[in-house]
Formats: sequence, C-alpha cells, structure tokens
Amino acid sequence: MPSHEVGHDWKVHKALPPDTSAAAFAVQMRLLRQSGPRARLERALNLSRFAIDASRQALRRRFPDESAEQLAVRWVRQHYGEALAAGVRKALADRA
Repeated sequence: MPSHEVGHDWKVHKALPPDTSAAAFAVQMRLLRQSGPRARLERALNLSRFAIDASRQALRRRFPDESAEQLAVRWVRQHYGEALAAGVRKALADRA
C-alpha cells in the first residue's frame, strides 16, 4: 500500500480536519500532489481570498454601523497590528 493511502501516512492523520473522513482526506491529498504548480498556486490564492473575505464579512456583521474605512482599519489592525493600522488610518485621512 503506498504511503499516501489511509493508515500508512502519519502526516495524513496529524493534519486530518475534524469534519473530513480519513478516506476523503487521502483522496484530497492525492489530487493535490498530482496537480501542477499553477493549479496549486491558484488553489492557495483562492483559499486566501476566501479567508480574507470571510473575516471581513465577520467584521461587517459584528460592527454594522462602521464605515468601510473604519472596517478596513479594524481588519488591518486585527491581522497585521496597530502600527500598520495607524498607517492605513493616516493614508485614508490624507486621501479625504
């Protein structure tokens, strides 16, 4: 049995998402390994975009009365820290 199949690869079990069966995860990993660099990059970029969009939507739901600019600064502060958020805040103020 190849090492990527269920039960023989400790990495599969260590990384197994709680909502995915070991068999389904093994298939996902096999397909990922078979895909080329471009497909892997596109997948990574799509997942990153999804995560960014989801976190921004969560902030909009939590702070519905804030402007788009306020939410942008809040998002930057949450993900990159206060120093960068201060720079974004200043850039937005200078633009206005």
